[in-house]
Amino acid sequence: MNMNRHESATEFAQSSLTRLKEVMEVGDDSSEEFLRSIFDSVQASIFVVDVLKNGDFCYVALNPAHEQWTGILSEDIKGKKPEDILCLSDAVKVRKHYSDCVRFGKKISYEQCLQFQGVPTWWKTSLTPLFNSESRIYRLVGISTNINQQKETEEALRKQGEREHLLERVATSIRQGSANDVLLNQTVNDVRQFLNCDRVLIYRFAADWSGEVIVESSARPWAKVLGSQVKDSCFSEKQVEAYKKGRIQAVEDIYSGGLHPCYRDLLAQFEVRANMVVPILANSDLWGLLIIHHCQEARQWHSWESDLLKQLTIQLGIAVQQSLEVSSLHCQLKELELRFQSQSVQLEQALNREKIAINITEELRNGKDEHLALESAVTQLAMILQLTGCHVELYNSNYQKATIVCEYGNITASQGITRDVADYPKIYQPLLRKKHLQFGEIVSGWNPKLNVAMQLAYPIYDAL
Repeated sequence: MNMNRHESATEFAQSSLTRLKEVMEVGDDSSEEFLRSIFDSVQASIFVVDVLKNGDFCYVALNPAHEQWTGILSEDIKGKKPEDILCLSDAVKVRKHYSDCVRFGKKISYEQCLQFQGVPTWWKTSLTPLFNSESRIYRLVGISTNINQQKETEEALRKQGEREHLLERVATSIRQGSANDVLLNQTVNDVRQFLNCDRVLIYRFAADWSGEVIVESSARPWAKVLGSQVKDSCFSEKQVEAYKKGRIQAVEDIYSGGLHPCYRDLLAQFEVRANMVVPILANSDLWGLLIIHHCQEARQWHSWESDLLKQLTIQLGIAVQQSLEVSSLHCQLKELELRFQSQSVQLEQALNREKIAINITEELRNGKDEHLALESAVTQLAMILQLTGCHVELYNSNYQKATIVCEYGNITASQGITRDVADYPKIYQPLLRKKHLQFGEIVSGWNPKLNVAMQLAYPIYDAL
């Protein structure tokens, strides 16, 4: 029998199996020879299973193609049950398919992953029942195609779709202005689930290159490290520069990765077995690190994983930079608000001072008694300037004495007291020269917790 060049090995095996059933149904003596020719010539994997009367299954033979794929010889499988050649979980899976084929009494097709010699392999299998003269299914013939490459392609496409979705989620959150803590928490959760690792965290540097774990996603039973403040004694300026240039550190096993003992011990403290560290840069400054921990065992890191994390940290760096800029703008706005408030207070005080001056001037112009006008002035000045006390002194005709003629406040009861100008030259000489002065004065008998009063003195003089 010659196979058409457009006909695949699997299609040929299927057509041959149909022919075999026909031969066996008519009792053709060449059926065994025909089956053997299929086994020897077809490139598709073929296996034969006996269906025992008690409903159990045992293998009859494998063709050379199946021997090549599985690494198991036909003579080694003959008479054995699924549990004798497969792990328990795989044996349960194949038994279910064999039982379904017998129960339905017709060909079934399925995909499954089985381990042979410890190597997982994906198969697409068509299982066909054979009936004896009593219409009992006594044998199953399976034709399998290795679909590892197809599954790898499907898995690669699925992973690529998930990576694109993850990156788009982060980018969308940034565009929508999500709060920084929400974005960071969402990212570490997504990364841990996507990479199927034990812990993902973001470590933020302080000015002295110590730092703190500010965001974390961890799986049980591994300890949480959120809030941990860490000072890595091995961290140096050389590493800072390397991370600024985009260095990604991937360690498959901390015990065989050639790590410095201090760094290895630091990772062991957090139950880490393998890790990957990716820098987060904000405007070219090293802001922090995105750190992946695999705790249960050593792990081989793939290039697509580091590429994904690099793209993610670029997005996170943009978000961090925006957050820093917003924070800076808030500080500037707060400073402007305080400055505006201060200027408003100063303006209000200036207006009040002007109002006082106008009031006093108007009172004097309107012929108000001089003493009453002065009393009004000290009261208004003390209140508007929030002073503890205020008083007015008047000189005698030869400027040798000064008498307190009106007073506001309760520092001392000094109204009516007269002082000799000559006894206080540092005070009265500048005032007589029409200069104001400011000085501190110890006030006896006043508040014992604060017995120094700041004094501000201004001269009052007429137009002469």
